[in-house]
Amino acid sequence: MPYISQQKRENIDLFIDDLIEELETKSFLIGDLAYILYRICLGYLNDYEGHFSVYNSVIGVLESVKLELYRKRVAPYEDTKIIENGAIYSTKEKNEIANKMTEAVEADALDYYMHLPYKINIEFHNDGQYFTAWLPELGTSEFGFKNVCGHGRTVEEALADLKKAKEEWFKECLASGIEIPEPNEQI
Repeated sequence: MPYISQQKRENIDLFIDDLIEELETKSFLIGDLAYILYRICLGYLNDYEGHFSVYNSVIGVLESVKLELYRKRVAPYEDTKIIENGAIYSTKEKNEIANKMTEAVEADALDYYMHLPYKINIEFHNDGQYFTAWLPELGTSEFGFKNVCGHGRTVEEALADLKKAKEEWFKECLASGIEIPEPNEQI
């Protein structure tokens, strides 16, 4: 309620503070607060009996008081409890958060594996006049194909193709829960 001047607040606070002090000594209950607020509203409305716009204004004032109380006292309290106990989410929100976290973890893992120093073998094939670049530490499939390899007419093209193949292979392994071997210095 910052639009009330300091001088007017001081005048109002004189009798409000007395009322609060009296209530504190008499075991003030929440029902008492409701009664007091209702009586104040009725007292204000005595001179405006039958004026809907005034009734509506008083209800608006009560709504504004509720919002101010929430903004200044309840929201900070809830923020503290969220820090202490965690927020509450619907199942859909939980799934969305879990998916985003999984994507973030997979992105971090992908970045990790992409920067590991895997040994790269490069072979030139005379018959087709092309290069193959592959990662021996990532093995071969059950059919004897290299798990991660790239091809190109130049070494640079083969390495660029290998980088794409490596990223796709890592993504597939991460999404499927397949363990990815790390570089082995003995190969």
